[in-house]
Amino acid sequence: MGLRDSIFSARRFLGMVFLATLILSLGQAWAGKPSQPPAVPFKGVAEEQAISAVPVDIDHVFVTTVGGGTATHLGKFTFISPHLSGLTDFSIDGTQTFTAANGDVLEAEIVGNLHPVPDASGHVFLVGDVAGTITGGTGRFANASGSFTFSIVFDTQTFHSTAAIDGMIRFAGK
Repeated sequence: MGLRDSIFSARRFLGMVFLATLILSLGQAWAGKPSQPPAVPFKGVAEEQAISAVPVDIDHVFVTTVGGGTATHLGKFTFISPHLSGLTDFSIDGTQTFTAANGDVLEAEIVGNLHPVPDASGHVFLVGDVAGTITGGTGRFANASGSFTFSIVFDTQTFHSTAAIDGMIRFAGK
């Protein structure tokens, strides 16, 4: 093998090393990118009214609550929440469906407990934080994920409640 062949072989070897290094570097750069888009704040307020309460057993009632409010990424929304409520432990376990003004839907599962808080007159409110897990939806909320706290004050006489929403949402493909 002559000098010319040796130089050609060395160049080919160095070219292959360079190509392999480039491929590995690009692979590491792509692997370092997050597989999901970043989560952004999800905040809002809501007012709800219980419209039905169907006894399930001696300690549980299936409640449907409807209402509306405003929230980031939803704007003005309507709301429905069918859920199981515990009569002795004040538990809540169910779902929430938020519908934005344009018809896009955001779905969530909720679970938590409230606790009784009497005011000075003896009127009892149920107060607490319920954990929400975003499970998807339609339109811009298709395949969305995230979580939030639904902080509720429920009036036991009027069956009306107010809530604050505070959490994070991740949009698929954003």
